[in-house]
Amino acid sequence: MDPTHLKKTYGKDLVLHGGINAVLWDQREAIEAEMRRVVPVVKESGGYIFSSDHSVPSSVSLEDFRRIIELAKELGTY
Repeated sequence: MDPTHLKKTYGKDLVLHGGINAVLWDQREAIEAEMRRVVPVVKESGGYIFSSDHSVPSSVSLEDFRRIIELAKELGTY
């Protein structure tokens, strides 16, 4: 499911958790693009908790994980 579609359709009636494609977490440019596309939309008017849509793959380096969290804080701050 596309979290941006859900947010636009259900707005304030729905709290979203996740929705960031775990398959992309070990692809730095792809995950950053996905986060920049999704997070600003789903955080509008509250009701969003950042996380991956599944378990984070073991192929994600600590450096990349830290960058993802840093970007989540940057994009997700209300």
